[in-house]
Amino acid sequence: MTVLETGDDVTHVALSGPLDLAGVAAVERRFVIQTAVRRHPTIVDLSKVELLASIGIGMLVEAARGLRLHGRKLVLLAPTPPVERVLAATHVIEILPIARTLDEARALLAV
Repeated sequence: MTVLETGDDVTHVALSGPLDLAGVAAVERRFVIQTAVRRHPTIVDLSKVELLASIGIGMLVEAARGLRLHGRKLVLLAPTPPVERVLAATHVIEILPIARTLDEARALLAV
């Protein structure tokens, strides 16, 4: 996981590799601290994620839920086609917005 921005108005992180059991175990603590714990509107770049397993979906949904409790949003940025298919098949796209560009992500967050 790479933290791209941690300003007062937005947190922007990029995930990479597989978000399977091992991948989530490697990033989950830091991801939760940078997203739900910081309580800032969050952009999660998925452009370098090659696999999204159920545990990875859970990590994303839980972070979004934590932010929502504080009136904040989480937007997924540029998921790869295989990841977007998983998000669609599991109906996650109905609860987490997807943006194609950084400008679109910021607009969805109203930042």
